[in-house]
Amino acid sequence: MIKIKKQNNFDDQFFQTNYSKGTSVWIADDKEIWISGNIIENSTADDGYFLTLQLENNKEVKLKFSKKSELPLLRNPEFLMDTNDLTSLSYIQEPDILYALKNRFERECIYTYFGIVLVAVNPYKDVSLYDKSIYKLYRNGNVRQLDPHIFGISEEALSSLDQQKKNQSIIISGESGAGKTVSANHVFRYLTQACAHRHAIDSLIIASNSLIEAFGNAKTVQNDNSSRFGKFIRIFFDDRLNASGAQLETYLLEKSRISFQGKCERNYHIFYQMSTARESSPLLKGFNMKHHDSYKYLCSSEDACMLTANDSKNFEETVNSFKILGFEDGEIRDIFAVLIGILHFGNLSFSGETNNKKAVRKNSANDLSRCCELLGLNEEDLAQKFTYQRLAIRREVVHRQLNSADADALKDGICKYIYESLFRWIIKKINNRLSEKSPLEMNFIGVLDIYGFEIFPTNSFEQLCINFANELLQQQFYKYVFKLEQEEYVKENICWSFIDFPDNQACLLLFEARLGIFSLLDQECQLPRPSDDNFYNELKNSKQCQESCSFKLPAIASDEFLVVHYAGTVKYCVRDFVKKNLDTVNESFDEVLRNSRNCFLVELLQAGSRPQLQKSSKRTIGSQFRKSLSTLMGTLNSTNPHYVRCIKPNDEKLPFTFNNARSIQQITACSLLETLKISAAGYPTRWKYESFFDRYFLLLTLKERNAQSTTLSDKCRQICERFLNNGGFEFGSTKIFFRSGQIAFLEAERHSKLNKSALVIQNCIRKFIATRRGVRKIKTATRIVQNVCFAWLAWRRIKFLQMHRAAIVIQSIFKMVVQRKRYLLIKNVVLSLQSYGRAMLVRSDFQNKKKAAIIIQRYVRSWLKRKLTNLIPSSQLQSRQINDAFSKISSVVVEINNNDNDFDTSLLMAKEPKSERANLSVKSVNVGSSEEYNTLEKCQLIFKIFKECISSTAFKEEFVKRLNEDITVKNVLHVLLNEANKSEMLPARNMDDCLSSSTTAKENCELSPSLQVFDRVGFVNALVNECYQNQSCLPVLLLLAFRYFDVLGIPEKSIQLYFEVENAITVLLFDSTSCFLFLFWLQNMRRLNHLLSQYSGSSQFSTPAIEHLIQKYKLRRSNPQIILSHCQWQVRNIYKNLFHECIAPRICPLLVPALLEFKSDDVNKCIRKHGVKEDKKSEDKHMEILIHHLDTVYNAAMTVPFDAKAMQYLFSDIAKLVLTVSFNELMFRRDLCNLRSGVRIKHNVCVLIRWFEKHQFVQSGMILQPLLQVANLLQARKTVADIQGFNEICSTLKVSQIINVLRHYSPVADYELKVSASFICNVKQKLLALRKQTETGNEPTIIPENYLNANDLLDFEPCDVDLKTAEIPKSVEAYAAKI
Repeated sequence: MIKIKKQNNFDDQFFQTNYSKGTSVWIADDKEIWISGNIIENSTADDGYFLTLQLENNKEVKLKFSKKSELPLLRNPEFLMDTNDLTSLSYIQEPDILYALKNRFERECIYTYFGIVLVAVNPYKDVSLYDKSIYKLYRNGNVRQLDPHIFGISEEALSSLDQQKKNQSIIISGESGAGKTVSANHVFRYLTQACAHRHAIDSLIIASNSLIEAFGNAKTVQNDNSSRFGKFIRIFFDDRLNASGAQLETYLLEKSRISFQGKCERNYHIFYQMSTARESSPLLKGFNMKHHDSYKYLCSSEDACMLTANDSKNFEETVNSFKILGFEDGEIRDIFAVLIGILHFGNLSFSGETNNKKAVRKNSANDLSRCCELLGLNEEDLAQKFTYQRLAIRREVVHRQLNSADADALKDGICKYIYESLFRWIIKKINNRLSEKSPLEMNFIGVLDIYGFEIFPTNSFEQLCINFANELLQQQFYKYVFKLEQEEYVKENICWSFIDFPDNQACLLLFEARLGIFSLLDQECQLPRPSDDNFYNELKNSKQCQESCSFKLPAIASDEFLVVHYAGTVKYCVRDFVKKNLDTVNESFDEVLRNSRNCFLVELLQAGSRPQLQKSSKRTIGSQFRKSLSTLMGTLNSTNPHYVRCIKPNDEKLPFTFNNARSIQQITACSLLETLKISAAGYPTRWKYESFFDRYFLLLTLKERNAQSTTLSDKCRQICERFLNNGGFEFGSTKIFFRSGQIAFLEAERHSKLNKSALVIQNCIRKFIATRRGVRKIKTATRIVQNVCFAWLAWRRIKFLQMHRAAIVIQSIFKMVVQRKRYLLIKNVVLSLQSYGRAMLVRSDFQNKKKAAIIIQRYVRSWLKRKLTNLIPSSQLQSRQINDAFSKISSVVVEINNNDNDFDTSLLMAKEPKSERANLSVKSVNVGSSEEYNTLEKCQLIFKIFKECISSTAFKEEFVKRLNEDITVKNVLHVLLNEANKSEMLPARNMDDCLSSSTTAKENCELSPSLQVFDRVGFVNALVNECYQNQSCLPVLLLLAFRYFDVLGIPEKSIQLYFEVENAITVLLFDSTSCFLFLFWLQNMRRLNHLLSQYSGSSQFSTPAIEHLIQKYKLRRSNPQIILSHCQWQVRNIYKNLFHECIAPRICPLLVPALLEFKSDDVNKCIRKHGVKEDKKSEDKHMEILIHHLDTVYNAAMTVPFDAKAMQYLFSDIAKLVLTVSFNELMFRRDLCNLRSGVRIKHNVCVLIRWFEKHQFVQSGMILQPLLQVANLLQARKTVADIQGFNEICSTLKVSQIINVLRHYSPVADYELKVSASFICNVKQKLLALRKQTETGNEPTIIPENYLNANDLLDFEPCDVDLKTAEIPKSVEAYAAKI
């Protein structure tokens, strides 16, 4: 049973005040360590104090305390127990720390802050806390406002490095199985992903971790992946926070595991990985490796040598890590050869005979030969070294015969020595690869993963070294915490000189003094025949040990001694201290190894430092360890440290199971209680003025609260001075500092004030109810009398109305009869007059129409007769026109072919307009001899004839038929066209193209000559800028240009033109933050994509409405797929940059203060504290600014203009951005998960939804429903009967998200009920059953950042605008004319 802590200076008044009825206290318990109870009765007597407690297990106990110092510990108020930082507790004591950690752990909150320390409890289950979205949340947010997380500590280190330009360190400690290695890996991933420009260093660091885990980790009783060494990794960063390199240092590798493993433990992972892959891996071919059961070193533990399913997979990862780190296949095979050689070496057994040939037993002969083959050793020399040992005594060499036990010990030492050399060589190789590009002068963040404090039933030399290292780290922790406390007090102008902090210097002197433990052990090891007994006697007789308060001897004489550490007293057994400290390898054996034929083995031994080869003095393990620790502490002292303490909640590795006894041991061992002592020595509890007044303003009168002349700090001072003793608090510049327990006093006063207020309210309500009951009786009687009177008056009125109505009915019937007779008489007269008048009008109209019809018939017959006399058959006219056209072309071709000088151009003018005839008035043209009439002019003349003569499809067919009959004319035309093609200025390449182009030119209309300027240098940039300034439509111009090059038959010009336009737009958008600019070019590129898709000729983009346009303007000679794919990529790129450069940087910083934290006037009416006048010095404008930015984007989109469908897509993605940032922040903010925040969030989100609905973006408003549902969940009652309602009001939320909100729910008002862990578990089971789901255990609680979806903008939209009507900007025409 743990002793109850004592509290001094109690008096009777204090007992009655603090141990009153209803107060919660802690008492010790054998099973639960600490258990809480509520006082139901207290009394005092001459012989002590009496308390009756109702325990949390519903048991009632009566306790007697003879002294005031024995009274139980007071428990913190319940509202403080849900805090993220344990230093905010009023009573910072052992049971409260244990309960707070357990309470958070049962809610699956595995991380908790304890000041500068992050406590991580191993969940033994995969949790979805390390997604990329969560990483971004901590990278861009306020770390201390978010939930405690390993990413938070990493971000604090990174931010301190950036701001202070000082080296940082993250010290991760804890016992085996507590999760140190996993925590370190998460730190590495965060630091490498945080780079502004990620290089290959992140993959190198991750690969190095995987590799050293294979060679330095093993399965133990406590942990399946236990690190059997300490490591310190430095990650170097440049000025832009880019990880540029790393360096790895290791400490105290557990070499003894090579030859011996405990029960249910295994050797290092690499051996079992090789065993699973011995047949499948080409790197292990030729080694003839056997099953792991064939090697003594791998089957010394019967229960743990079984291979696991992960060994094969991990072997592939190890080999991949080798290759990532630059190891060649030959080096990897050499490493495996050495490892297999060690296994065969371990199989050797010895007889103890002096004969070299018989020294090794026959059953080990194969292993001997195989070992020598792999390690390159000589069998006879090796066997000889196991027969005699050469000793140098007083300048003489003595040979001592070795027995089988000595030979086995020597064999194990050699194998450990080779493995250690291999491990150091791999570390050196990794360092060369990690730091090949990084100068060591750069700032770095170091991550120290080292063993935690160890207390076992039997503690040996390894535990002594480990606990010594933890003592050094603890001293560094003391100094750093004292420094932080000092800086905090100086910053807040508080006197701190009187505060005395604890220290562990006495324990360190016991280890490091001249005659301390390590010094005496090293002296003993320097003797020719050292022994553990001599060392123990020296230890008992040492003056340094006898005078030290940290050294004790057991009451019963034995080979053990006790050391009082900061974490508790540890009993060490001196057996094998000397042997483990020496760890010697025979010099003659070392010579045999260094003369090996295996060059790789020789390299290993030369690269690894040999600790035991000096003859003058023996360098021991202890001295090396102290030296490396001294270097490490020097490095840590030069950095700004951050601490992570890992805790193992149970030994059975059960998920989310918290064992109080195991946890309290580790809380003590990882110095959390020492942190408690440091905090308790000063002012552990600190509140900001605003938070303090917000909680305890009730303790002031209404007049004092609303006093305008009194500042906030003065009001807080009035509260403290009125209810707390002097010396229990200090006022700083921005905070109030409290001694331990002071907040509990204020909380008791607040609770009393609320109880009194509740009584007053009850009295008023009861009075009101009683008064209302009397008034209600009088009102009831009065209403009965009134009802009777009203009924009589109504009856009398009805009787009068009945008689009046009867008289009116009689009068109405009489008048009706008289008027009906008169009406019928007038009706008959009118009908007779109407019939006579209509007959006269019809007869007159018929006569007029008859005369007009006769006249029309006469004229029509005359016109038809004239037309029939002049009509000629159309077939004859068509034949005549074709004959005329062909005769003209034939005459021109004959004249050109015969080189006739009398060629008359008038033959071509028969059907030309007058304006064209005036231009071609030359009387005779000498086609063959004239130098001025070039080939181009001849061909242009022929094209004019084609244009005039081939005017319809029927003419064209007849013309082609006649042309094929006259071979002479066709050949001459073909020659002329070939000559014209040399100038590359005509669209037709042959006769068929000539014929088809004539029709195409007519169908497509004439191309503007200004489009030729697209082929000129510098025009594209001018065009892009001109289109943006005048908001002209660039896509139509580009399509016309593509068709221009398509007609010319040079599609490569189209591709070149597009890339020039794309580059010009990219330059224009570079470093721009204008929404309008991005939206303008986004819309233009979208329209270009639609036009290219429409006129590409693909049937999937064809609709009946635009079929005629597609046939008229489609691209016939070029394939636009290359341009189309690049255009779609450009649309996606512009859309992504629109969000990353314009929208997100402006909106994201406003979302949390506007939606989650902003208090509007309407919400303040709901949650305002009565009697408190809030200052309105500066109203929160975040919501107004957010709406302003949304209006800016909307106005820019309307100005472009954006079509309605694209607008819906754009603002849907903006809504997704709002949801992602706000929702993820809310999932990690405990301070926002309460009833008040629910009201506030719902109002703010509704404001935003109304904005979307006002602008017709209903779908965007629906996207924000998860935020509304979280707000509804925060406001809903949280009882078992309401679980069904959770499923209805949170239909779009995942079960994991609902559970996460409930875990973070922290009541801020006294009327709010706390959500228990059992209730959360019940909600989870019922929701999964209602939704017919199963728990995966890895369901994310946040929304991934995939809100951008530019593919929706690429949906095809047909364009029904005729390109003939497209207007080319005047600037283009002017530029063309200028060229």
